[in-house]
Amino acid sequence: MLIILKENITTLGKLGEVVKVKPGYARNFLFPQKKAMKATKENLIKLEEQRLLLEEENTKKLNAAKVLASSLHDKFIILIKQASEDGKIFGSVTTREIAKTLLQEGYDISHHSLSLGGISIKNLGEYQVNIELHSKVIVPITIYVVRSEKDAHELRQAKLQNQKSEQQEAEQDASKEAADADDS
Repeated sequence: MLIILKENITTLGKLGEVVKVKPGYARNFLFPQKKAMKATKENLIKLEEQRLLLEEENTKKLNAAKVLASSLHDKFIILIKQASEDGKIFGSVTTREIAKTLLQEGYDISHHSLSLGGISIKNLGEYQVNIELHSKVIVPITIYVVRSEKDAHELRQAKLQNQKSEQQEAEQDASKEAADADDS
């Protein structure tokens, strides 16, 4: 099926391009998400008329994604899962579960935007997850899968302590640089 892209999609192409995709992908994902439309003569003419508007809308989405990306910088999520003695969790962690946790923390991100990088999270530990906020904005976040609330609390405290010490080091470095600049 030939479609016209209404926004940049990393795996398909850029805004306004006519691409061929499987009908189910278009019908079940691209059309409902308003990321594409059927490639007809009428739609091609309509697209040319609306190209500036769509590009402006895409720029707004990009800017919003950059703002959200800055708030997600150095973000980590702690998930508590039941696990066996050797660290294998019962079930697995899914993108839906991660999206639900992000929503609870105030970030409305679709599970379609999350990428586990081809791995399945079936053990306790630390994992890197990428969030595609826009085709040009991909933000990595860290997921920690722990066994208990106590482990989660200890991990949270350790992360906060690390962030405080890094911030203090950065402030000290900045003050040293300022002092060195004053001496020059």
